[in-house]
Amino acid sequence: MPIEESNSSSGSHESPQETSTSSGFQVSLIAGHNIWEWLFLVVATWNVALLLAASAVALAQCELQHNLLNPEFSTELIVILVAGIALAFAIHGIHKEHQYDIYLHVIFISLADFFSYLAAQKNCHSSFKHICFYVSVTLTIVNCFTAYKATSAVDWTEFRIIGASQSLAVMYKKQCSFLALLKFDSLFVIICALFSFPITLEFPSIKNLYLLITLIILYSLMSWCCGKVTVSKEDKYLASGFIVLCITYPCLITYQIYMSHIHRTPFENHVFYESAQIHWCYYCSLQICF
Repeated sequence: MPIEESNSSSGSHESPQETSTSSGFQVSLIAGHNIWEWLFLVVATWNVALLLAASAVALAQCELQHNLLNPEFSTELIVILVAGIALAFAIHGIHKEHQYDIYLHVIFISLADFFSYLAAQKNCHSSFKHICFYVSVTLTIVNCFTAYKATSAVDWTEFRIIGASQSLAVMYKKQCSFLALLKFDSLFVIICALFSFPITLEFPSIKNLYLLITLIILYSLMSWCCGKVTVSKEDKYLASGFIVLCITYPCLITYQIYMSHIHRTPFENHVFYESAQIHWCYYCSLQICF
């Protein structure tokens, strides 16, 4: 009986603490999210809207030929594409409480800033593009801070599995990081295809160019789906197929570098040749992580 009384008394002491903790959560949460999560979403939306507006104005001013063979037009397309992807990761990461999706937002919005800087170096752009670039970089830095505060808050419970062992939590975290790498890899392949292939390979026909980019996009989606199913199903045959897919694209990048060297690309397009080399180094290092 004394044991039961002590247990009941300890239970009575624990319940107010849980109530106060839960009430603290209710005070700090707004529609299910804390103030740092809302600040992250607001800053991310402003940043993406600024990049989209700057790219739209730049396209209108330059009067570019609307095809992917034009390096300026393809760069502005990449800014719009990457900014939209970054916003999607921000919304999904906050709504589903996925920490690595928030990190992907920071990475992709930084890539959008980088391509916006490349586009701002063209002579046809006005000073509005440069101003938008510097403001966007500032918002990106602010968003890095808000992302850290949001994911390190007390009510961020993605990796706090109740009743699970520490090893299981670590395994789940590795799975989430692997899936985040798959997302980044598939989208980065598409970005590099839009950025470098139209210049370095010098396609004789625009139809062949669209066909190749379509195949690259399909390859990306196939690689991502294969990797995701491999992780969820733990199938060794799918894992073998994923490894084959991982080896295929570096071979295509090597061919891209070889073709760009043979065609002797002009100096103003040298950055596209360098991007192919950077992509090859990145992809080899990424396969080591996989």
